[in-house]
Amino acid sequence: MLGVQGEVAQAFDTFHAGERACQRALRQDERLAMIRDVFRLELQHELDPDDMSQADRLRTICRRLPRLEGWPDVFAAAYRTYSEKLAISGDIEAALAVVQTGLDFAANQRIVPLRRMLTAQRALLLAWSHRLGAALAALAEMTALADAAAVLSWRELEAMAEARAALDLAQSSTRSVADLEAAL
Repeated sequence: MLGVQGEVAQAFDTFHAGERACQRALRQDERLAMIRDVFRLELQHELDPDDMSQADRLRTICRRLPRLEGWPDVFAAAYRTYSEKLAISGDIEAALAVVQTGLDFAANQRIVPLRRMLTAQRALLLAWSHRLGAALAALAEMTALADAAAVLSWRELEAMAEARAALDLAQSSTRSVADLEAAL
């Protein structure tokens, strides 16, 4: 929660304290180590989005996650972070392919929260690449998926807000925070 509030350094301190407390268990269980790595890499991405040094680890995680049991948040964090790194490095097509891989997995496994988050991510990436028609279509799909949900997680709301903001920026329009909240 600290990272979301902009306290990334404190989030890292809290993360490292938890990591030290769980070190033995993490060494013995690949799934737990991967989950730890996803969140660590997500925090590092928040500090330095341009740093591509961990892209190989993210790619490996995205490839291995479908063979492991995991939470939708962990899947979303891996696919979203890796796709953003690829997009920032200039490879928007690879970024969209990563998201599509995650969407295919989510559809196959019927993980609806992951579909909502990755559909929002696709809308964000399409907006970043100025494909406004496709971004609007993804946004409409995301909204339809969200309307079907009784409750959305904070990660889903975050992904949706980021996608809407990216589309607004791409369209050179601005909304107030209240407008974005009302749209969600």
